[in-house]
Amino acid sequence: MNNKGKVKVVFVIIAIITLFITGIILNFTNIKEGKVFADDKKAHNVEYNKKESLPFGKEVKNIENNQEFWNYLKSNHPETYDLLNNLKNKDPKMYKKLVKKFGVMYLQISKSDNQELKNVVTDQINEETKLAKLTIDYKEGKIKEEEFDKQARPIISTIHDNVAKIMEIKLKAVSYTHLTLPTNREV
Repeated sequence: MNNKGKVKVVFVIIAIITLFITGIILNFTNIKEGKVFADDKKAHNVEYNKKESLPFGKEVKNIENNQEFWNYLKSNHPETYDLLNNLKNKDPKMYKKLVKKFGVMYLQISKSDNQELKNVVTDQINEETKLAKLTIDYKEGKIKEEEFDKQARPIISTIHDNVAKIMEIKLKAVSYTHLTLPTNREV
């Protein structure tokens, strides 16, 4: 296998790990709230809200029509806002994926009181925007594979670090909640 092949394999593995970790974080939030992801929902002895089978449920499905989301991007992440608007007609499939991805991040920011989490997710939006722009440049032939790999590595590394930070922040919040719950004696 030549170097290009090795780089592609490493990139694919990193992308899969990122998706897996992101899925764990999003699922963890819903498990904590009593929601479970599964094909056979009846097999779980957990209260299940059918309207919200995804993190933030209907809000993510309708994020494209959420004016507050677009206003947030326009004022706080103008590069992301412009990127999505340019992609809408150019690459509708990528547009939809990125709108959902950035929508989930926006909802995490808008629904959290934890400033540390908001800061990390804001950084994540910036890094994901850089990676999306780089991917588009590569797909359009503006940069070669070697340059793409060289530029993508530090961005992907930062994305992985941010995912780990988000997980750590969410786990801290759960641990703290667990420690502060009253015991049977106190109730």
